[in-house]
Amino acid sequence: MEGGLITFLLVSISIVGYIGSLWINPWVKCSRCDGKSRKRGAIFSYSLRLCSKCGGNGRQLRFGRRLFFGPPR
Repeated sequence: MEGGLITFLLVSISIVGYIGSLWINPWVKCSRCDGKSRKRGAIFSYSLRLCSKCGGNGRQLRFGRRLFFGPPR
């Protein structure tokens, strides 16, 4: 009986902590450009373009934030 209660409390605390971290830190470094906001050209490597995944800002919204709350205001 006590083992189930302890497990329930630990899982509950973990879920609340994760949701809190989504609320406080909604952004992560862009996985495609690694947070640099620009990509080098494939043929002419000296040329630069804005990252198409993050739109050139170097960050992207966390999946859990998008799923539970939507984009921040």
